[in-house]
Amino acid sequence: MVKDLGADSVFDYNTNDLNKTTQKFDIIFDTVGKMSFKKGKKLLTDKGIFMTPVLSLGVLLTMFFVTPFTRKKLKFSATGMRKHDLQFRDLKIIRDMLQSGNLTSTIDRVYKLEEIQEAHAYVDQGHKRGNVVVRF
Repeated sequence: MVKDLGADSVFDYNTNDLNKTTQKFDIIFDTVGKMSFKKGKKLLTDKGIFMTPVLSLGVLLTMFFVTPFTRKKLKFSATGMRKHDLQFRDLKIIRDMLQSGNLTSTIDRVYKLEEIQEAHAYVDQGHKRGNVVVRF
């Protein structure tokens, strides 16, 4: 699915062993916080970037005391922390891309508001393939 969305290379943790791969990546985006920077940096190219949207004490300490002195970088990325005007600009860009067909959204499942607990339980399993929508 990720390759269909445009990724050049994809590493499937269900079928591949990270400890055995020799493949190197320019960017690793750990979308759910299951990999440490320590493990990820072994898979990065010389100037690779490890991104995570999951903030922890370890991520903060690494960002402040380790990555400023290394070529491989750890970056925390959370859109909610960006300035309002930048978020608004990005929303306009996304809207335009959706309208032009240059961006599509993958919907895995749709739940009614009354089913919100089931929706959360499904997402918490960590195996969703796209977005989960709750209809109001």
